[in-house]
Amino acid sequence: MFEHPSCDTQPINTPVKRRIMPDKSTNSLYHSWTALVPTLINPLLRYFGRTQGKTLENICPVISACGTSSCSPKWTTLVCLFF
Repeated sequence: MFEHPSCDTQPINTPVKRRIMPDKSTNSLYHSWTALVPTLINPLLRYFGRTQGKTLENICPVISACGTSSCSPKWTTLVCLFF
């Protein structure tokens, strides 16, 4: 009913180029992250302590950087995902 492909076909052996040691950009990225992550821990813990189990504060529905009414209004929809 169903035909199975032949099992006697040989896979094509092509050499795969693999990087054994990280290059300069990989090292730079790694060092940037290892410097950044420790600076985020305390602010994140303070944020959790301040907000966990509490309702979110109400904010003004319109945020505008225009100080006068002469600016032409533009609307943007922003979806925030909280995990």
